[in-house]
Amino acid sequence: MQQKIFLLVLLISIFSASAQAQGNLTDIDKDEIVLVSDDPPVPVGGMAQFYQYLAAELRYPEAAKADEISGKVYVAFVVEKDGSLSDIKIYKGLHPACDREAERVVSNSPPWLPGKVNNAPVRMRLLLPVQFILR
Repeated sequence: MQQKIFLLVLLISIFSASAQAQGNLTDIDKDEIVLVSDDPPVPVGGMAQFYQYLAAELRYPEAAKADEISGKVYVAFVVEKDGSLSDIKIYKGLHPACDREAERVVSNSPPWLPGKVNNAPVRMRLLLPVQFILR
């Protein structure tokens, strides 16, 4: 029981120290990728416009339709200081064809407005769920 409490306190301490370090730009290396920011990144035009882009561009792969696959693909990526996207990877896949399609659509995404810490742009990692639903 004491070991569990110690591990819990240790984890809380680590997360708190990480969040505090990311909250102050002087503590952030200029090329560091952050997970928390004062202002999170958003697509140019806002999320509603981004969802319209996804709906227009996303194609349900025939192989996934044939296998009656539906669900979510989680795509991880970094929004760079200039709003471009980099390091696009499948964090949690669904089906190889769905994974490729989600990665393709995110790779071709319009630019984003970068996240900011103390009003300065930072590199920030995001995780985006892309849903495939058979109708």
